[in-house]
Amino acid sequence: MTLTPVQPEDAGALADLLAQAFADYARGLGRDQPGPYDWVPARIAAGECFWLDESRTGAAVLKPEGRSMKLDVLGVRPEAQGSGLGARAVAAIEAHARAQGARVLHLQTAQCYTHLVAFYSRLGFRVNAVGPHPEGMDDRLRVFMVKRL
Repeated sequence: MTLTPVQPEDAGALADLLAQAFADYARGLGRDQPGPYDWVPARIAAGECFWLDESRTGAAVLKPEGRSMKLDVLGVRPEAQGSGLGARAVAAIEAHARAQGARVLHLQTAQCYTHLVAFYSRLGFRVNAVGPHPEGMDDRLRVFMVKRL
């Protein structure tokens, strides 16, 4: 799988994909809907947003942070969840991070989503910490995970 940079004219399409991909996740956190995705254009301009495949079934938002990279968002359309696309995407993200000089990949997910913690654990991520969302988005604890590359 090759990560393809999202172009500025595709900001709406990316926001739509993320809204679909995270609808259930947001409801589980007590929100009516995911988003807002007003940050999308700036992250595209920074070169941090990628399509996972040509059919735009998924997307990732990656933030370089020195010698590490944060997997900020990994979203897959609901109809493709469970198809293995996420695991293939993480492998491509790891390769991309290494090529950018990152030695560590890290992420966070809501603690209540134990299936996501298990998914990332199967892919070699380890729990580094548990705590509140850094930006106080809600009162749900987050699991902070890390993988050495």
